[in-house]
Amino acid sequence: MNKKFLWLLLIPAAALAAGGVYYSQQADYYKEHFYANTSFGDLAAGGLTSEEVHEVLKDSLADYQLTIKGNDTEDVITAEDIELHYDITAEDGSDVIDAALAAQEPWKWIFRKDAEYSYDGFDKVYEEDTLDDLMKEMSCVSPKKKIKAKNAYVEFDEENVKYVIIPDEDSNAVQKKLLRSQLTEALATWETEIQIPQESYKHAKVREDDASLQDFIDETEKYLQADITLVDGDDEVEIDRDVIIDFLTVDTEALTVTLDESAVRHYINTKLDGTFDTVGKERTVKTVRSGSVTISGGTYGKIVSTADELPKLMEEIENGETVEREPIYRQEERASSNGGFGDTYVDVNISTQTLSYVKNGEEILVSSVVTGLPKDGRETPTGCYFVALMKTEYTMVKYDAFVHYWMNIYPAVGVGFHDATWRSSFGGNIYKSNGSHGCINMPLDKAKALYENINWGTPVIVHY
Repeated sequence: MNKKFLWLLLIPAAALAAGGVYYSQQADYYKEHFYANTSFGDLAAGGLTSEEVHEVLKDSLADYQLTIKGNDTEDVITAEDIELHYDITAEDGSDVIDAALAAQEPWKWIFRKDAEYSYDGFDKVYEEDTLDDLMKEMSCVSPKKKIKAKNAYVEFDEENVKYVIIPDEDSNAVQKKLLRSQLTEALATWETEIQIPQESYKHAKVREDDASLQDFIDETEKYLQADITLVDGDDEVEIDRDVIIDFLTVDTEALTVTLDESAVRHYINTKLDGTFDTVGKERTVKTVRSGSVTISGGTYGKIVSTADELPKLMEEIENGETVEREPIYRQEERASSNGGFGDTYVDVNISTQTLSYVKNGEEILVSSVVTGLPKDGRETPTGCYFVALMKTEYTMVKYDAFVHYWMNIYPAVGVGFHDATWRSSFGGNIYKSNGSHGCINMPLDKAKALYENINWGTPVIVHY
């Protein structure tokens, strides 16, 4: 065999041997490396060993951290804190990456090296208990100075005389269950920063916009906005929120408010009576016969009617009305001039023992009289009165005395004008030794004339 032919035989054999070595080397390579188009989810593993894939997965989490921003707080959770890693364990307990590499069949590399091998990505997992323990120490869950949630409530504003709603306050501590859910979602989607929503904080049960609070404010304000001005001449009383506030019975816990009838009645009996009632108060009356007389006491004058004023005032307050009016009286004066006496009145002067009846400014009757004995409680009471009862042919039971004309001016003690036919004279100083029991005794004709000219309500002044 010549040498040339020998070389022709050796070249293919060498090439075949070299190819066999290369094939074997590649097979050995793919025993430890993934084919070029191999991926695990988004991770390209081509050309990597199992160990390198493990390392890439580990490195991809090494720098991960989640920043949690709250109200004035900021917490950071790192991968290391919660032992964050990928779950690469199959159901049978084997390593998914190692199992994928072992399943490559490296001796078939020449047929498979360019094929695509796509595996599912891996779930990120962390130690649940570790995260729970870590949460307990987070500043958004356990701030150094913890503020508890406070319910909104109503409070009385003394300066402005009104009830106001004090806003609720949220706690500066996040509710752990809600935060846990937010962290779970953020870690599952690789978020690097989250802002804790306000609803995650521990909040008050009663909010500022609570309907029951506003209803209470509306109800109290309905009463307090009332402004009632009572006016009579120079006398005036304003019943506004400064006054009405004391009429209200308020329970800020139960959020109830009622208008206290007894408080309104007390106000009428004190403030209104004290301002507008004129019975017994000092007044000056200019008389035709006795001149100007200043006197107090008696039964004549204005008296506020509690029975009528109470429901009226209650209604105005309940409706939040603004009104100006006169008080409601159960007894009024005959006139606004001359101390309330006007120009028609009876003037009894004990010192002079005279009675003068003035009608429309003109004295139409003058009579001598006998008044009460000034001792033993029989003196005629001084003051301002009015004719309260008129009868004819009347028997005064207390004294068993019959009179033809009876004009009572002080029913409480039975004092009045009447004829005294048992007397033969009147006037002078008779009253000092033989005075009446308090009545003003008159001659029959004068008593008759007086009776026929006066009427119920005629003012009477009795003085010295």
